[in-house]
This record gives sequence, structure tokens and C-alpha cells, in this order.
Amino acid sequence: RRVHGCMNSVNYQIGEKSIKCFENEKVLELLKESEEISIPLLYPFVREAADNHWHKNVAHLATELLSTLKTLSTDLYETAEQKYNQTQSEKSEMELNEQEWKLIENLALSQPNIPTGWKPPQTLPENIRKSAPKSVAAAKFKKSIYIQRS
Repeated sequence: RRVHGCMNSVNYQIGEKSIKCFENEKVLELLKESEEISIPLLYPFVREAADNHWHKNVAHLATELLSTLKTLSTDLYETAEQKYNQTQSEKSEMELNEQEWKLIENLALSQPNIPTGWKPPQTLPENIRKSAPKSVAAAKFKKSIYIQRS
């Protein structure tokens, strides 16, 4: 966690120094000895710094560290990369899902016949939110709002 905080620090010097510490021979030896643990742990932090850091030098150093991790163990690196990409796609899907639910709630609140003081439920039933496809979930939620108003 501290490494992540340092790599993605707003202060570019902290980011640079935290990444450069992995250039040390002793640290590289420790990474090689515990590559099964270290590569999956470090990959998301380094990738985030490489993709999102505002300072180009920190992003460049993080990209170099990614290539170093890849040379340590290609298989572990690729597994960590796949897991990271899957996690990122799940996060973006969840954010999109939340935006759709906010839109549905706003649409429901804009209906003219809603009693005063009515608010949408804080948590929607899990079977509606998680298991059903988005269009089915939206239809069930709209139907429940119309039933509550009647």
C-alpha cells in the first residue's frame, strides 16, 4: 500500500524515487526469490503509475519497471496483466451500471404522480441488481416504482 501511495504520489520526486528503488540489485534479487508473490502484488500499482501518472518521467520509469517484471517471469507477468485487465473491465462495468441506476432513479423521481416525500429504496434487491440483465433489471425496478405509487 505504501509503495502504491509513493508511486502515484502527486510529488513526482517521491514517485521517481519509489520506482528507482526497484533498480537496486538487492531488491531485484528479492523480487526474483519471491516472484510468485511480488509480481502479482506489484503489477497493478506499477501499471497504474505507468498509465495514469501526470509526470512523464515517472510514467516512463514505471513502464521500464513493468518490462523488468516481465523479464523476471513472463508467465506470472501475463497472469497478473490478465487479472488487472479483468478487474479494470469489471470496475468500468460497475460504474456504468451505477450510472444507469442513477438515471432510472432520476427518471422515477421526475414522474408527476409520485407522492411527496417518496424516495427510491437505498439498496435494491440483489436478485434484481446483480443477476438480471440490465434491461430486465431496469424494467423490474420501474415496475416496482409504479406498484408503490398505486
